[in-house]
Amino acid sequence: MIARVSTSLVCACLALAPTARAQAMAPAAGGVAAPVMAPVAQAVTASVNGLTVSALPDQTLGQVARFSGNAPAGRVVRLQRLDPRTRRWRGLTSARADASGAYVARWRPDHIGPAALRAILHTTAAALNVTVYKPALATWYGPGFFGKQTACGMALTPDIQGLAHRTLPCGAQVAITYGGRSIVLPVIDRGPYGVTGAEWDLTQAAALTLGITTTTQLGAVRLRTQPSAASM
Repeated sequence: MIARVSTSLVCACLALAPTARAQAMAPAAGGVAAPVMAPVAQAVTASVNGLTVSALPDQTLGQVARFSGNAPAGRVVRLQRLDPRTRRWRGLTSARADASGAYVARWRPDHIGPAALRAILHTTAAALNVTVYKPALATWYGPGFFGKQTACGMALTPDIQGLAHRTLPCGAQVAITYGGRSIVLPVIDRGPYGVTGAEWDLTQAAALTLGITTTTQLGAVRLRTQPSAASM
């Protein structure tokens, strides 16, 4: 386990000092180049026999998710979610297509994790998958600890992408989203420490990949295998 004080102090300096912020985005210590930022997610779209549905792949627990598309004018489109336990489709909401055929359906996610969804019009169904994230406070760490061993038994390096959590097992896969960018990270350490309410501590490389330079709110969810919309 790496004994450390959370980077909230470092992050506070980053928020206040432009020169420190620039250094955080510069090539990492040890001559390792800073990671390339992950691309901003684009909407995913499904289309079947004139029925289309489109939505952002990353959604947030408790916030309204927007699904838009096209269908025959005046027809009602239903949005359904595949229940991973019963493997049956459950109705969420519906929307009526306007005179131009456009519709917008809104749904407030109440469960985190991958969600298999479909827009359905009689026997026609357009399916897509989204991931619902839990909002959480996160810090990041790295400088001053490179070369030391993490609680999961690996050497911390400037280019290692992972995160620390207080209880999740080493190697657990966690999807993280921030500012429209998403990556999947393994648990490699224990933490965070010193910041009240913080649930995650990202390595420097992981933070830079997402564009994070200070303690911040992000979305997180531990990944588990669930059936996809395309498989049903």
